[in-house]
Amino acid sequence: MPETAPEQGGPQPVARSAASGVWAYEDLGGGVHASVTRPEEGYSRFANSLIVIGDSGVAVVDARDSPAAARELIAHIRTLTDLPVVALISSHGHWDHVNGNQAFADAFPGLPIFGHPETGRWMQAEGVVRLRERIEALAARRDRLSRWLAGGARDDGRVLTEEEVAEATAIVRSDSAKIARFREVDVTPPDRAVTDSAVIDLGGRSIVVLHPGPAHTAGDLVVLVPDAGLAFMGDLIEHGPPFFGDGTVVGSRDALARLADRGIERFLPAHGPTDGAVALFEAQLALLEDVVGATDGSTAVDAAAVARELARQHEAALPGFEGPEDPRLLEYLRGLVEAAREESGE
Repeated sequence: MPETAPEQGGPQPVARSAASGVWAYEDLGGGVHASVTRPEEGYSRFANSLIVIGDSGVAVVDARDSPAAARELIAHIRTLTDLPVVALISSHGHWDHVNGNQAFADAFPGLPIFGHPETGRWMQAEGVVRLRERIEALAARRDRLSRWLAGGARDDGRVLTEEEVAEATAIVRSDSAKIARFREVDVTPPDRAVTDSAVIDLGGRSIVVLHPGPAHTAGDLVVLVPDAGLAFMGDLIEHGPPFFGDGTVVGSRDALARLADRGIERFLPAHGPTDGAVALFEAQLALLEDVVGATDGSTAVDAAAVARELARQHEAALPGFEGPEDPRLLEYLRGLVEAAREESGE
């Protein structure tokens, strides 16, 4: 695709390049590129990244889940341009988006890392704890399976089948690699605070960093590339069920509503394909509007009944489920309704 900004008629077709490892790389045109998780890897397991090239420097949004993965991303950027990375933006503090920050800081000394203050606080507190717990859980599973393989049987004495031996061997190998990657992580929080908005000049073009309010987390940031008509949304929209365990359903509805009338032609999620994300944005906003509207602060809402109605009306908002009767979908929606009810009743 030509290195020109999309025409005003709408976003241009995506040209996909050869991929390496977990991620594929997409040329979105006009010096804008995306690192996108391969479908076979499972969209929720790894995060996408955005690369924006100006005349004097490069901005990157989200540095992947480990220093090793970040170094792979840096190597790909080097195939696109010799310009330095002059800005790294953390869309929020979850590990799959920020554990690679240190690799960028090492590769580009003095690199400013932009993030909301709540992101920095979360990374240094909860993020550090979750990283340790993740390593401990992986090590416990690796050690348990290694013990089974050494003895040829489970702890209860049941002999492993050939299939189970093969599966356990693969998991041990995978967990060992993950532990090595995560043990390298030195949690590196942002050092440039964005509490409301910021404009970053890349030479010949600028990007806009916005805090749309507490949503997926307390410190979400959205990155707009105005001359390309696109917005990198972080986890405000996802190809699959959005996670609200560290955020707010009502706040997510409000954040998406604030972005709905900005004339954005393409929304890029941090999990899932770049194609079709405008429809995904609209569908997930409509779902959250109805979830919040159904509760309206009432404690008498029948969450299960509301979930069934929402499943029939909003199946398109949550790809990955098997129709409106999927028990997992109904349970997920029931949880959203209960969370919104609690938030609205506060």
